[in-house]
Amino acid sequence: MENTQQETEELWRAMAGVMSVAIIITHAVDGMILFNNELFRLTFGVPSQNLISCSKFHFYCNPQEYELLLVNLDQEGIVRDREVGLKKNRWHTILGKNINASCGI
Repeated sequence: MENTQQETEELWRAMAGVMSVAIIITHAVDGMILFNNELFRLTFGVPSQNLISCSKFHFYCNPQEYELLLVNLDQEGIVRDREVGLKKNRWHTILGKNINASCGI
């Protein structure tokens, strides 16, 4: 089981590293960022070292939107094509389009 989980994580990291969309992989319970790709770091202007142990909640304009994503994820097992407000920094926000989520191993 542990070997399969490690292989799955390595596969996700390899795919996210070459995809042309901003990606973060987070822990569902506490929201800690486990992985982020270069496009995510460039989009939000945050160096990789600043994202270690950072929570995804830092990026949501409205925490209730995240709660709704969780409800939908729990009910349907997947969320597709959702739009949410995300904070780029203290002064700027962006609309996160085509938000997709699924439950991992």
